Amino acid sequence: ESKPGPDSKPKKGPPPKRKPANVPVDAPVADVSDAMAKLSLDSLPGVSEQKSETVPSYEQLPPGGDYEYTSEGTLYTGEGIGTWELQEDGSFIKKE
Repeated sequence: ESKPGPDSKPKKGPPPKRKPANVPVDAPVADVSDAMAKLSLDSLPGVSEQKSETVPSYEQLPPGGDYEYTSEGTLYTGEGIGTWELQEDGSFIKKE
């Protein structure tokens, strides 16, 4: 009479982790910033207004900028904060 060995029991838990094939340990990490830049932030769920580069009013604009009044509209610009354009509803959208 043969008893079942320890390997015949059903295994519990996740399978053992395996290293990806043909990837050297010192391989550089893939640069995904290009792909991320192509994603539309407006279409992602749960994005806050600040991340979508829109603020509801001038009170939420980043500090340190100056207003520019042009024939095209009102802009808010500053070092390191980009250029924001005033919309008809009073909100601002980041242009660059």
